[in-house]
Amino acid sequence: MDYKNSVAFVVGEASGDVHAALLLDSIKRSFEKNNEICPHFFGITGEHLRLRQVESIENIQNLSVMGLVKVVLKYAEIRKIYFKVLAEIKKRKPKLVIFIDFPGFNLRLLEAVSHLGIACIYHIPPQVWIHGFLRIEILKKYTKFVNCVYPFENEFLKLHGCSSSFYGNPLANEIFKFEKENSSIVSNKNHIALLPGSRIGEIHSIFPVMINSFVELLKTNLKLEAFIPVAPTIGTEYLKNFLVQHLKSIHVENLDLKFHFVQNKIYTVLKECHYAFVCSGTASFEAAISKTPHCIVYKCGYLNYTIGKMIVKSPFIGLANLCRNEKIVPEFLQSDCTVFNLTEHAKNIFENKNNCRDMMISQFEKLRQQFLGVSFDDFGKKIRDLIHTQ
Repeated sequence: MDYKNSVAFVVGEASGDVHAALLLDSIKRSFEKNNEICPHFFGITGEHLRLRQVESIENIQNLSVMGLVKVVLKYAEIRKIYFKVLAEIKKRKPKLVIFIDFPGFNLRLLEAVSHLGIACIYHIPPQVWIHGFLRIEILKKYTKFVNCVYPFENEFLKLHGCSSSFYGNPLANEIFKFEKENSSIVSNKNHIALLPGSRIGEIHSIFPVMINSFVELLKTNLKLEAFIPVAPTIGTEYLKNFLVQHLKSIHVENLDLKFHFVQNKIYTVLKECHYAFVCSGTASFEAAISKTPHCIVYKCGYLNYTIGKMIVKSPFIGLANLCRNEKIVPEFLQSDCTVFNLTEHAKNIFENKNNCRDMMISQFEKLRQQFLGVSFDDFGKKIRDLIHTQ
């Protein structure tokens, strides 16, 4: 195979895999529109890239680690994967390498690949508004350009001299498309979504407080049902076993039938649920664009949190809050991530106390407007043009 006519994707977690797959679809459409043969695609892949026949040289599940401490513990394995991927890129010499999110791994690899004389772009950049200017300098030096999926990122990078672009958000586009095709779906007042994350560490830190909060809410409404979209990096059986063991540990019996695990239907779950507990990250953005009232939940180890507080320079972590530059969704982090806080907010939303549910949905409508009128396919065309120049 002629690997010189190839493109590599480097992703490290489930959300990046989804974004990579949507970008790949856009690139392929641009080649097909011009009656051209697509390059060969390979790289670190998850379920979505593999479904699109991307050659996998490594699985994202082997990189899925939460927190600085656990990264240190898994360092030898991650280092081995790093050199394996770098060796493959060096051997194949693709026309382009597309890095997606996952900065702890990707920024170092970006520099190494750039030194090989291979063109690099970064789609979904590291959170430079949180971590400061060193990462901006890395992006400026080693990438052809950076593509942002949130407008505030693009404005921030341009302000600091980085070549960046914003062609909308493919996840927002997918949700808008889903709504048009499924306009009959309405939310059920007895349905609540639990989105505990896509990494094992997040499940252990965050899922218990979500389960406990749901159990507490059942005391005021026995008709409640919990729906849990399953991340492909976790799997249904793992979540089910975790749930059963946790219910036993808090001495709650015969409630496991109240929990429903759903695969590949996150947008359906968000539309059908009246409220959601959501782990911070991409899922919180999807919930906001879906106009599903929710709160953002996040916990990690004490050391990780302490280090994070010293680094973080933003008043928010929620993507909807960052996009609107105001707290439109409550963030229950670390010591604030309690059953009381989660259940009180849920009750207020269910009761629409002081019109809080209506006001949150109104804010989500304003958020949605920021992602209308831009074409993500223009980004696919830009990448096609870049490939032709290499």
